[in-house]
Amino acid sequence: VQCCSVVPTRAGNGIMDRLRREGWFAPPSLASIEAVMAAGLGMGRGRVFMDLWGIEAFFDCPRCGPERRARLDRMNCTQALAPPVPCACREGSDA
Repeated sequence: VQCCSVVPTRAGNGIMDRLRREGWFAPPSLASIEAVMAAGLGMGRGRVFMDLWGIEAFFDCPRCGPERRARLDRMNCTQALAPPVPCACREGSDA
């Protein structure tokens, strides 16, 4: 594979909402989205793009969410890892 596009699964289309109510689906966290992007780029085996449409729905902190989105956008554009965004909400987190 020379290019991989990652699209976080979102609710809001009916079936995913039903699966969520029944306990079969949970939306990804922003930390897991960042981890997938970092892992993909870390492989160094092709281009990796994270779909950022509606990414704000995954923000769990209004302070660092926009900066974390900007970080993912930079990584999409540069195809290089960027330093994690520090925030008090993420103390003890490695993402």
